[in-house]
Amino acid sequence: MIVAGANGWRKGRSIGGPRGAWEKAVGRLTGLVRRVSHGQQVQSSGAKAVVGDLDDATFIKTRALENDAIFHTAAADHKPSAEAVCQGAADRARRDSVPDDAPHRQIDLTILKYQKEIGDKAKIAVMIPPLPYGYNPRRRRLTIQIPTLTRFAMKHGFAGHVGKGLSVESRIHVLDLAQVFVTLLHQMEDALLQEFIDNLYFFLRKWT
Repeated sequence: MIVAGANGWRKGRSIGGPRGAWEKAVGRLTGLVRRVSHGQQVQSSGAKAVVGDLDDATFIKTRALENDAIFHTAAADHKPSAEAVCQGAADRARRDSVPDDAPHRQIDLTILKYQKEIGDKAKIAVMIPPLPYGYNPRRRRLTIQIPTLTRFAMKHGFAGHVGKGLSVESRIHVLDLAQVFVTLLHQMEDALLQEFIDNLYFFLRKWT
């Protein structure tokens, strides 16, 4: 997080006070100041400091791009710096968005397109695909995902993963899967339409 005008606004109170306001986050804070001496005062509160000028749009934009939260307290009527902050936030949003060639992305875009066309005439929900596991005695069938991954690991000596292996996938027993859809159906019946317009994605998690 970065605070522009960290030392100037009300004598530095945007970081320095009130007491305890930033206690848990001060180590993640960076104060943007115009003078080295002001930066030293910011650092004395436990935050980091960078020296720059509001008229340097490239500098402000870069700081906004690098931080997930920006507090602009330096000036209420300085348009270039306000615009630079917004440009940095916009670039960050584009950088962090899912590329159009990512798996499932074209399906997402198609659903979002029709959601806009349908508007308030219907509710649409997308359940992020879970990893089902377990045996269904009624159907006498075993899910294939876990056995397939296990056989791969035994054969090759390591567990397969995508990229750096940081992706997260929910898991649920196959016998509980039907209840998930029933729960979502009830949610769609009870919730306001606007909730599904704002966010139509649902991530499954089995609480035990």
